[in-house]
Amino acid sequence: GRLQSTLGKTVFLGILLNDELVYIDKREDPRNPIQFSSQIGTRRPPYFGMLGQLLMAYLPEGEVNRLLKKTPLRASTKKSLTNVREFKKRLQRIREQGFYIDKEEALEGVTGIAAPIRDYTGEVIAGVGVGFIASSVDTNGTKKIIEELCETGNRISQEMGYIERRRLAGS
Repeated sequence: GRLQSTLGKTVFLGILLNDELVYIDKREDPRNPIQFSSQIGTRRPPYFGMLGQLLMAYLPEGEVNRLLKKTPLRASTKKSLTNVREFKKRLQRIREQGFYIDKEEALEGVTGIAAPIRDYTGEVIAGVGVGFIASSVDTNGTKKIIEELCETGNRISQEMGYIERRRLAGS
């Protein structure tokens, strides 16, 4: 809950399980005006929101294709991305930047930012994300959240035995 207390935002932990996004943990700030309806154990389409897209970004392409065939992209809000080609481009960008910002695509008026959690093999096994009212945070605030989130993702990953390869290479 350290991240949640630092940011005062709702923090989610999610995994892909049986072709769905499943929330496995959630920390809510009692002072937060929005209480998210996603409870622990809630299942969503694999591409749903910040965590779904983040997690799909680290899947092999064949797996992404299989999931999109099984559960085609459907819009949750006016801003949702439903074009498969664009979606795949986005997944590549997420991999390159190492986090994902969902701007009101899952929930109207809500921004979500998510970062990966890796196991000791370096495999992405889960995602940690923060949701907040889009208008409540400016660009600097967003940067701060991204930093905190990526740090949290790394910390949890290290607890799972993950060692960042880059550091070993001495770069």
